Amino acid sequence: MEPIYIRTLAELHGIIGCPEPKHPLISVINFTESTFTVDLVKVELLNPFYVILLYNKRVHSSFSYGRKDIELNQGTLIVLRPDQIVQVYDIVSREGVEVWGIVFHPDLIRSSPTYEQIAQYNFLAYNLNEALQISVQEKEIIQTILNNILGEYQLIDDYSTTVWVHQIVLLFTYIERFYNRQFMAKKLEYTNIIIRFEKTLKALLSAQELERNGLPTVERLAKEMNLSRNYLGNLLKKETGKSTLEHVHTQVINKAKTLLFNNEDSVAQIAFQLGFEYPQYFSRLFKKKVGVTPSQYRKLV
Repeated sequence: MEPIYIRTLAELHGIIGCPEPKHPLISVINFTESTFTVDLVKVELLNPFYVILLYNKRVHSSFSYGRKDIELNQGTLIVLRPDQIVQVYDIVSREGVEVWGIVFHPDLIRSSPTYEQIAQYNFLAYNLNEALQISVQEKEIIQTILNNILGEYQLIDDYSTTVWVHQIVLLFTYIERFYNRQFMAKKLEYTNIIIRFEKTLKALLSAQELERNGLPTVERLAKEMNLSRNYLGNLLKKETGKSTLEHVHTQVINKAKTLLFNNEDSVAQIAFQLGFEYPQYFSRLFKKKVGVTPSQYRKLV
């Protein structure tokens, strides 16, 4: 079944059983009061909006975004970016559900510097299994901003778009801060992820894998670990000081040094063994990291 494409906020409001939106580009929705007019179980929706969802109480349902699954818990904050597949499924009960959401179209901010600013936030590319778990204090901060946006939504005038844009920037800035806090607070979990990353990278750098698939890309490493590339990169950078690609290059150079030291294969042959399509790329990377060319290094040792 093809995904249903939601083109306007009015269509979205119709699906979830809310009154007509007061503005064509932004809406504040209390999903607790929604009465879904369409059975969304197993239905995939193509979402063209930015969506910020705050779950204040336990939600008895599962949710899929970008075909990744997540259980919704109290204190979970999720940011959905435009043009991704959204699916709600296995809804058991709506009792006790308290979900607030801000939905806005990219056109609301497209003409302001905010459009480019928001695009730089790494968390927009995170998977749902990397959602933000916020504290009571953090939830109060988020709720205050939501209330500010809601208040402006009640008295729309010529200044409203400017107010909304500033509030959205503030909201996204706090979310970025809280994600950084989450990285710092979950040291043990992230240490285990790093250990798993190192094992995964080692496996992908085996002779058989290099011959079959070439040098591992950042995308492949993230996929193997069931993480988004941005989340993996941010985690590694915060915990080790190196990006995902830097980790790959470090291990490749170490492997190259061993090969240069232990056999008489040409530099080009070694480059191919390491998964490089072009030997000159290997030589360039080696000199950048080691300070000498592979041939010069071989003479030094």
